[in-house]
Amino acid sequence: MSALAGQMNERIYDPTGQQKRRIAVYRAVAHYLENGFDDTGRWVHPEPSMGSLRERLWSVIAFLGSGRPELVSKARGIVEASAYRPDEFSPMAAIQLLLRYDGQLAGSPARSLEDYLGSVIDRFLAPRMGFVGVNDNFPSMAACTLVLGGEHLGRPDLVECGVARLHHFDQLLTRRGVASEYNSPTYSAVQLLALAEIGNWAQQAAARKLAIACEERIWRDVLGHYHPPTSGFAGPFSRAYTVDSVGHVHQAHEVLYGLVGERMVIHPGNTILASSEAVPGEVIHIGVRFMQVSAAWMATPDYHCPADLVEALMDKTYPYVMVATTEYGPSTDAPSTKMADASVVERGELDEYPAGQGIISTYMTEDYALGVAEHSFHSGVQTDAFHVRYRRTAEVRSSADVATVYTRYLVNDKRPGEASPQQSMIAGSPWLLPDEGRKLGIQHEHTAMLLYKPKVYGRQGVRSLKLSLVLPAQYGRVEEIWLGDHRLETLAGESVESCPVYIKDGQVYLAVHPLLLTNHGRRTAVRVEQANDYMMVSFYNYEGPERDFARREFLCTGNGFVAEVSSPREIGGFDAFRQQMAAAVAQDELFTCDHYRGVSLRRTRYARPGLIIEAEWSPVSEGVKRATVNGRVPERPRLWLKGGHDAWPT
Repeated sequence: MSALAGQMNERIYDPTGQQKRRIAVYRAVAHYLENGFDDTGRWVHPEPSMGSLRERLWSVIAFLGSGRPELVSKARGIVEASAYRPDEFSPMAAIQLLLRYDGQLAGSPARSLEDYLGSVIDRFLAPRMGFVGVNDNFPSMAACTLVLGGEHLGRPDLVECGVARLHHFDQLLTRRGVASEYNSPTYSAVQLLALAEIGNWAQQAAARKLAIACEERIWRDVLGHYHPPTSGFAGPFSRAYTVDSVGHVHQAHEVLYGLVGERMVIHPGNTILASSEAVPGEVIHIGVRFMQVSAAWMATPDYHCPADLVEALMDKTYPYVMVATTEYGPSTDAPSTKMADASVVERGELDEYPAGQGIISTYMTEDYALGVAEHSFHSGVQTDAFHVRYRRTAEVRSSADVATVYTRYLVNDKRPGEASPQQSMIAGSPWLLPDEGRKLGIQHEHTAMLLYKPKVYGRQGVRSLKLSLVLPAQYGRVEEIWLGDHRLETLAGESVESCPVYIKDGQVYLAVHPLLLTNHGRRTAVRVEQANDYMMVSFYNYEGPERDFARREFLCTGNGFVAEVSSPREIGGFDAFRQQMAAAVAQDELFTCDHYRGVSLRRTRYARPGLIIEAEWSPVSEGVKRATVNGRVPERPRLWLKGGHDAWPT
């Protein structure tokens, strides 16, 4: 335990338990990986995912932290045999090893790590490594590397920059309720890890104080979105890979397990660390070994989450509501910084997405959690702006008892769970199905309105355009799907005309009312089908011969829906739910007049007894004229939590 953590024992949650779980994780990972490396430090296991420097160094952390003396020699060999190349993760792992295990790595291994750190650390001074409203995990690691690495190398200039970055993050988290890269099951955990390590090891008191203050506010985001009845995280997600959208164990589960342990029903100990192979049905990100060494890395710090915050948000009362403000930087869909230059935008090859601010909201009951983001994060390629997580059974014991629903706008026939060429310019892989649309989201309690349009880069060579609800089926398909008043006996079918979709599964009901479905020519408006280990409910704009679209025509393509979520305890039977939802009326149109100088405004209205949601949105520029619930503009608190005991003070 670090000296600072020792001083904070009375305040932070379960420091002794954190240490015990850390050692248990290290020993499990070392057990699975030790035979994967030979005595010279080469990876000899048939699974290829341990070739990168970061995974190798994370393995060394597990080996040395396991307390097994016979693994010290192997750990030293891994360090010496590694190919040291620049990346965003490995320098931080290098300084973690030097601070924790300097004695066991003394001599050549320690010199290798120090030489590597010294050769790459200046690249973390670059502006892109600051908190600029994009992926906050990189600047969190950069701040950690600069502060701890700068102190270790005797470089006060690096420490000064790292502390300045922490001030920037503190200012962001003072004016906003959450980070720009908010509630990411992958990357919020990296933020926590980096901040905690600064709090544990920084020599400068100001750096420790700032880091721990920021860490506590990220914990508020992570714990605030944790849904205890399903032992996982509710949306919306700024950045989600497939494993995150599906809701299976990933890095946020790993850090929370390190903090609270068996208070989680579904956790790394009974999933990714329960076997040398993947648990059947579990979605695995990159590979089993990668997820295991990632768990070791996530277990490394003493985390500084206040005990009263844990108690308030691990034992929520329902209905629970969380609303927070966020902000984001400008972007395009350029796949890398090398292509993100002004000339690409000026040539019209990529749209520029504006910087802005918005709200995220989450509504939880005992049976489900619904989350909505008002705007996309960054380019929106990974943003789950609509996400439902729910119980399939009365008692949740494993991932088989939980399911999710999320959305993707898709150009041409891309399918979840497989690698395919991506017009989104993100390398095809089964780990990410990119969203090729932009969206505006509005939420009121258990009701969500999502307005969608396709991204302009996808307008050429188009064979199909659709917005798909993705229903993961790794542990079984949903119980019932209805298209209007017709039940699909085989859970597959289609409708030529637009119609509402009703879904029943376990402890939840879902009604989906399609909005404006611009018809560019299609064989069907709504289709339900199986796709790998997923079901897809798709609303089509186009399906036919390959064609190119004009730019404005493409951007004014309308799609979207209003979704209502309920459960037997709220409304009774599924028949009663469908009857009530059938009374809803949706209106959606593109409107223009001479005052608009030839441009269009999308006007949308959804009404049912007790609720009216209205929006006016410019689909090309993404300006929002108004978004109202029952005639009023919803309040936009910096951060508001209701149902976490006495509502944790914000």
